[in-house]
Amino acid sequence: MSALFQPGNCCAFVLHMPLCTAGISSNFTSWVLWGLWTTRNRLIFENRSTSAWTMVDNASSAAREWLLAQTIGTTKQAQGSVGLELPPFSPDVVCCNTDAAWTASKRAGLGWCFENVSHGVYSEGSWALDHISSPLMAEALAMREAMQVAKRTSLLNVWFRTSSLEL
Repeated sequence: MSALFQPGNCCAFVLHMPLCTAGISSNFTSWVLWGLWTTRNRLIFENRSTSAWTMVDNASSAAREWLLAQTIGTTKQAQGSVGLELPPFSPDVVCCNTDAAWTASKRAGLGWCFENVSHGVYSEGSWALDHISSPLMAEALAMREAMQVAKRTSLLNVWFRTSSLEL
C-alpha cells in the first residue's frame, strides 16, 4: 500500500484545517475527495505518487480558484450574458451521463450512468482501454458504449449527456 493512503497521513489535517484562514468559506470535503480521486488516477495511470500535504494544498488552491471564478461568472452574467437553460423533459426520460479520462500514454477510462427522476440510478459502468488516440476519441467511445448499453437493455427514451464541448 502506498504511503499516501496509510491512515493518519492527511485525515486529521483535513478535518481540523481552519478553512476560514485558508480563504475558503464553502464545503472543503468535495475538493479533498476530488484531490484524492485525481491523486489516485495519477498513481494508477502515470505511476506518480503525491504526498497527502500536496494533495490537500492542491485541493485548497482549486477551491479558492473555483470561488473566484464563481464571483467573476456572476459579474459577467449580470452584464447581459444569457445562461444555458435545460429543456424540460418528462419523468420517463432516462438521463445518461458519460465521461472519459485520457493520458498521454494513450490509456483511457470511460464511464457512464443511467438514471431518471422517478427510479434513480438504473445502471452504471466503466471501462479501461489502451491505444486511444485522443481525449476526444475517449469521450466519443464513452458515448458509443453508453448507447450500446442502452440498446442492449432496451432503454427507449434516453437523453445522452456529456461534458465534452466538442462532441
